[in-house]
Amino acid sequence: MKAHLLLVILALSGSLGMAQTNECASRGGACKASAKKDCVILQGKCENDQVCCQKDNRLQKRKCRPKRPCTKEGGECIPMEESCLKITSDGLCKGASCKCCLGNNPSCTTTPGCHLQGGFCFKNSGNDLCADGTILSDECEGANCACCIPKTGSCECGVANDVRIIGGEEISPPNKYPWLVGLLQSETVEDGFSCGGSIISPNYVLTAAHCLFDEDDLAVPAEELQVGIANHNFNSEDDDIPGVTQVVDVESYITHEDYIHGELSDFNNDIALILLKETLDLTSYPQVRPVCLPSDPNTKYEGQTGIMVGWGDTKNGKGAYPDAAREVNLPIKDCKRKLGGVLITPQMMCAGKKKSKTRAQRVSVLATLEDPFS
Repeated sequence: MKAHLLLVILALSGSLGMAQTNECASRGGACKASAKKDCVILQGKCENDQVCCQKDNRLQKRKCRPKRPCTKEGGECIPMEESCLKITSDGLCKGASCKCCLGNNPSCTTTPGCHLQGGFCFKNSGNDLCADGTILSDECEGANCACCIPKTGSCECGVANDVRIIGGEEISPPNKYPWLVGLLQSETVEDGFSCGGSIISPNYVLTAAHCLFDEDDLAVPAEELQVGIANHNFNSEDDDIPGVTQVVDVESYITHEDYIHGELSDFNNDIALILLKETLDLTSYPQVRPVCLPSDPNTKYEGQTGIMVGWGDTKNGKGAYPDAAREVNLPIKDCKRKLGGVLITPQMMCAGKKKSKTRAQRVSVLATLEDPFS
């Protein structure tokens, strides 16, 4: 009788321990002797004072550790479900649940031409690292180095999100022009907002050179600049989109080398490029897309209708700046003389009507430029 009772007790004890272990496993965990730093504690029970730790988190870290085949290509091992804005390779990382998000090869020197098109430099040695992209052989420096431009998929430049409004009206719907961004100078501008700009690639924004100078005609340090993305009204959060509307810090910027700022400025070559600290996702959200750059610098646009968008003065120089972005259609003109005391150069475009109340101030302007880095 005692022997039978002992067997029953042992059986119940074993069943209880197994039940507790199964409860932890059913919650995606594993019983551990102690809770280490990488242990995410779950509610499941374990026997002998063990701790139920989430095992998926640990396995993911173990499987996606950096591996040389990936890192030597300038890449990073990431989980399969994680998005990569460039090109991925499944054979360069250990583990079936990881992939290599490729980046600039350390042996290659990238060029502005590659960066501006959202590309990266890689060793073009007969491998298929850029099989899903376009290869530009003359855009990266180094032996066997080339630029890989990933296919953009659903990312198209210059596509508005709704029909066009004629006249100087508030843009509707918000973020209709998904490349429009606002330049913020919290240290030098009273309301923080200073100028508009246009997204031209995942890392670059195009703006006017004069926007990067303060009231004393001094260049604003890059660390004092920010760019507002998908923000229709900077004085309201009602139209902000969670996970999309954001403020991005500026890494650096470059103005055209022939631009002259100050009293001697003639507004010629008034253009600049801003390099963002973060890479923008230009495929996942319709509210964040790039504008199209002219493919031919010799193209003439006279006779066509342009769209001026931004937060410009609506009262003809009286400083009436709207909270929400506005737009207006303007005919592009061929003007070969001075306009408002400013000499018109081949690097400029003229748009507007006689006695028009619309002024191109504090707006997002996209002008043709042969080579902003020359």
